[in-house]
Amino acid sequence: MSSATVTAGRTASARVARHRGVRPPRVVLAHVPDLTAALWIAPVAWAVYTSLRPYADTNRCGYVSLCGTYNFHNYTTSGRRRGCRTSSSTR
Repeated sequence: MSSATVTAGRTASARVARHRGVRPPRVVLAHVPDLTAALWIAPVAWAVYTSLRPYADTNRCGYVSLCGTYNFHNYTTSGRRRGCRTSSSTR
């Protein structure tokens, strides 16, 4: 056997010995960006969700609830107060 064949055989076996499956720290490390993104987007999503509820429903049910109606009335009202024209204000 030549020395090149022996060297190639050793590196292949060393590669197999290093790869022992997926380790738990690697799994955690792979999910850190996912967790970070979820924690970052959760307050933004909650603010959008809360803005779609009328104040009366939020006052009656509380901020952490799923009851009530959902609409864009808050946005159309604030647009009218600022003097912006919306499709419903031209009628």
